[in-house]
Order: sequence, then structure tokens, then C-alpha cells
Amino acid sequence: RIPRLWRVSRHAGTCRAGISTIFVKIQLFSSDYKTGIFYIENKTNQSAEKVIYFIFFNQGNIIFAADQQSFDFQRIKEYLRYYQLTNKFETVQNKLNASISIAEYEALLLIGNKQLLSIQEQKEICYQIIEEVLWSIISLTEGNFIWQETFNLQPLIIQLETSAILSHVWEQKVGWQKLHPYIDDINKSPQINYQALDIFQIKDNEQSLFTLIDDQTSLIQLSRLSGYSLLEIGELLLPHIKQGTVKLKSLFLPPADSSPMSTSSGFVFPIDMAPQIICFSNVNEFTLQVNTEKYNFVVASNITQFFTYLFNLPIKAIVFESEADKNDNTYNLCEIIRNNSKTADIPIFIAVDNYFFQDFLVSKMYGVNEYISRQMFEKKISQIVDKYL
Repeated sequence: RIPRLWRVSRHAGTCRAGISTIFVKIQLFSSDYKTGIFYIENKTNQSAEKVIYFIFFNQGNIIFAADQQSFDFQRIKEYLRYYQLTNKFETVQNKLNASISIAEYEALLLIGNKQLLSIQEQKEICYQIIEEVLWSIISLTEGNFIWQETFNLQPLIIQLETSAILSHVWEQKVGWQKLHPYIDDINKSPQINYQALDIFQIKDNEQSLFTLIDDQTSLIQLSRLSGYSLLEIGELLLPHIKQGTVKLKSLFLPPADSSPMSTSSGFVFPIDMAPQIICFSNVNEFTLQVNTEKYNFVVASNITQFFTYLFNLPIKAIVFESEADKNDNTYNLCEIIRNNSKTADIPIFIAVDNYFFQDFLVSKMYGVNEYISRQMFEKKISQIVDKYL
């Protein structure tokens, strides 16, 4: 079965806070038996790139946690390699559509249905992904967060008691801190100095780990491939790092593309309250072509014009046309719209060339009513707008 996300209720506000506040919130969701999604975002220190996390709750229990890596198959393949299922998974991968679902979760359901993994193994991988994402969240110093009672992930693979999993991850993190300054970054790759290494001193549990070390595999990847936790890997490598037989190096990561996204904003008016001419304009090109006799459009080509129209015209709905996969600028505008009492209830639609499930989830967190392909929007504009006006 493919995971379904059921619509439940409304958009919630955003807040910026330290990680301690975020963890208090998580505990409150548990004690209040909440069902929904806790969305957390933060910018990296090295660039303006935004990192995102989703924690899915069902009646206060954590049922899944996701980040950017949850929307492709790279991480799940590494976990499956431990079970020697990489090749088998590739034969069924074409049945998965990463653009319209949470790829990792859908993959776990499929390999479970194909009986490539036992139910217990399926739960174990799900648990490890949740643990890995929570580990990253613990590492944040601050972040924006949104709670929304909008989705319930079905069918469920696992349900974890929130306090128990948080306590476990926190204990692991405290143990990891004790490895500093020798080991400080899960994304570094260990490098073995075989000339200095006494192979007769390597223990059996170290041997299985050392066979996976190839100078290009990070500590977090070794954890996925080996079945060892990050803390266990750190404790196994620490004596060798102190002796100088193992060194950690940073893997090269290409700089994130932080070029600004180009969006254009269309405002929909009922015909009797709007200019009689549908107007499209943009600094680049506004490609959305809408043919409807019921609604007229006025288009803003810059932020100043956007807010001038928004607060001075009888706006009934807002259309954003996105020309890139990363929609940060659009989401910032959505946040402003939803946090202003005069505009909070205006329907917002995002029309995109390429539909991505990750962006769909994030758009819902920011109060977007419809995240839809441009082709579908153009085809069913009247039905879509009628639903909200």
C-alpha cells in the first residue's frame, strides 16, 4: 500500500526558538496525544541553504521522522545494503515515485509487501531513520518550527513512545560529546593508515567495520551500512584515532545553489470586482496561461507591487507561479500573508512546473491551500478557485 496523507485541519503559526523549546514542544505533543506534523527548518552556518525536518505524530507517538534525504532513495539503499538487498531493491525501485510521496516510507512499505524484509526488520530500519533524524534535530541550536494537525501517515509501520525515543537519542548524543575533540562530525570520513596499523590487534567487531572504510564513506553512512550506532562506531574508532592509525577527513560537498528563486504572483478577482482585462507580466516571463470567463487576473512583477495590490485591491485569492524547485521566497510571502489579520484567510495556490512531494508538504505547513502542477491548474482553474470562493 502507498502511504496516504489525510487532510485533517488547519495551518498553524510559526515560531523561532532554541532547540530546548523545540524539545519541550515535542513532549507537549506527546502528552496531549496530538496527531499531525511538526515541521522544523534551519539555515546552515556555511550557507543560506535551508535544512528541513518533519516529525510525524499519531496520538502522541512518533511514527516517522523525515529530512531532505527522505525524498530520494540514497539513504534507504544504504540501510538495505546491510540486509544485502540493494540489488533486489533496484529491481522494484521503478514502481516508486519519489516526486509524489515520502520516498523512504513508500520504499519501506513496498519492500515489506514484497516480503524482502521481515516485519521486525522493516520496523528496525524505520526506527533507525527516526533516530538519525532526531539526532540531527538535537544538533540544531535554533530553528523555525510549525505544528499542523493536517496529516496522518497511513499505513503505520511503527509507533514509538516519544519520551523513550527522545531519551535514547539524547543519551547517545551525550555519549558522542564525550568523544570530542577526536570525533566531532558525523559527516567526516575515516581514513586508515595501514602502515601503522597492527592487523593482529583488530578485534572481531572492529574487523567488520574496517572492511567498510574506504576513505569516501562518512561515519553516518558507516552506521547505516554496518548496523552499528554512531556512538558504537565512534567508540570503536576512538582508540585508533588516538594512536594515529585512523584519521578523519571532511568529504568534499559541492556548494549549495543559493540563487534566488523567481516567482510571479497572480491575484484572482471575481469578475464584478476586478479589472476586465486579464494581465500577465513578470521581470522574466509569466508562463501561466489561464482562460476563464469567471475570474480576472492582475499580476505583480515585484514585491512592492505585490503588497500594493494585496492591501489595496479586493483580493479574493493569490496564485504563485514557481519557476524553481526551491520555494523559500514563496514560503516567506505565505508566512507574511497568514500572519496578517487582513489576509490570513485568503486562499493561496502554488502552480509549479515539476511537482515534488517534499515541497507539497512544506507548502501545507505555510498555509498553502493548493500546491498543484501548472498544467492541472490551467486546466481546472475555475473548479479549483470555486472550491475556496
